[in-house]
Amino acid sequence: MEKALKKLFAVITEEAASNVAFSRKLEDAMGAFAETYQKDRKIEREIEGFNPLVALKALGAESFHKRVGGMSAPALKLLIQKHNLDPSGALQGRASKAKLVDAIVGAAEKRAARDAKLFEY
Repeated sequence: MEKALKKLFAVITEEAASNVAFSRKLEDAMGAFAETYQKDRKIEREIEGFNPLVALKALGAESFHKRVGGMSAPALKLLIQKHNLDPSGALQGRASKAKLVDAIVGAAEKRAARDAKLFEY
């Protein structure tokens, strides 16, 4: 695999050195990839280590709602996806930020209520 990659990059380097149009296209593609990657990483860092089910218990309902409401819409979507808070897929597409926040808060409260019942004897 290493040999194949070295040959591939050698061909790309050679072509970029001799073909200015190819070099520009390659540069544009790499720049676009870098921008997308940076945006994705920023969103991931925003929710890193945040578990809505644990945070509700730790922060309380009001503080939890404020914390979730302060997140960006892409971060909320990633949080929903990461923790499988919308298994039916009802929030796919263009859900408003308020609906995303309500879905996360509702799922966390539902889980907390279920957990509370689980340990009743």
